[in-house]
Amino acid sequence: MSKPNVFVQELINLVRSLPDDALLDLVRHRLDVAQMIPQSASKQYSPARKARLKRRTRATSADREQLVSLIERLVKGSRGLSSTQIAKMVKAATPRVQSVLRELKHDKRIFQGGDRRFARYAGDAETAQAASRNAKHGQP
Repeated sequence: MSKPNVFVQELINLVRSLPDDALLDLVRHRLDVAQMIPQSASKQYSPARKARLKRRTRATSADREQLVSLIERLVKGSRGLSSTQIAKMVKAATPRVQSVLRELKHDKRIFQGGDRRFARYAGDAETAQAASRNAKHGQP
């Protein structure tokens, strides 16, 4: 390596003189690789970070049955809803709601009108089709 100029040499000396915590904070801030640095080498995680790192647990069959029942009642009491609308209402992930909707549809407990982004779910086929048609024409 060629001989560094005065500025580069001062920068190297500054970095070498930094305490470990300050150096880790600098690297973490610039490279955003906090999860790659082992916890023993870094400061303790903040409560917000701990909450994000909390492992998810699998839903029990009772939780799933409760979700199925809730979604069925919600759909049957509506005039046609999309899977995204249902997911927001029950505060669950869209793929999980879509799985429940498929199950309810297969058991003929609810009906789907339309396909893809115009798919709407209701308690009977006629209402579901009407909701899908309204969605295609930009009506709520």
